[in-house]
Amino acid sequence: WWALIYYGHDRVSVLDGDLLGAFQRGLSEAVTNRTARPRALSLPTQKRRLIALRNFLRFCQAQLWLQQDLAPAVHPPKLPRRPDKSLDEDARARLVSSLRTSNSAEMRDRALVLLLLCPGATITEVLRLDRTDWVTAEITVRAEAGRSPIEITPRARIAVDDYLAGRTDPSGAL
Repeated sequence: WWALIYYGHDRVSVLDGDLLGAFQRGLSEAVTNRTARPRALSLPTQKRRLIALRNFLRFCQAQLWLQQDLAPAVHPPKLPRRPDKSLDEDARARLVSSLRTSNSAEMRDRALVLLLLCPGATITEVLRLDRTDWVTAEITVRAEAGRSPIEITPRARIAVDDYLAGRTDPSGAL
């Protein structure tokens, strides 16, 4: 829709690859006036706008308002990968030593933190774990495509085993 309004059109049928390309180039040159100094739109802002446009184009195609599928012509920018914000060894040691185990909730929290500190662990993967994934001999982790499995540390294994030994509920979630 932005591409239409930006170029003064009021009908979806006028959309074509040239108009979309011009809009994408315009976004990369656009500035915002939210502050005293105008600045270029950030890459995440450009990406969000282009993804919204692509989804709108898919909707238009599904409604048969367009003769051709223009969504593949929209190319959101790739964002640079952010550096990991990992803890140094001293911070890890202080964190682990601060974790208590006097009740079930504290044991759960300790096990969760130690799992998250394992090499390769992401919060999404750890939260997906079920009791059936946790076998004494091996651990099956449904890692995201293209990622290596989580390396469970001995300390994390002991913490999870201790937590599971004290659980009495029938829930399958780890």
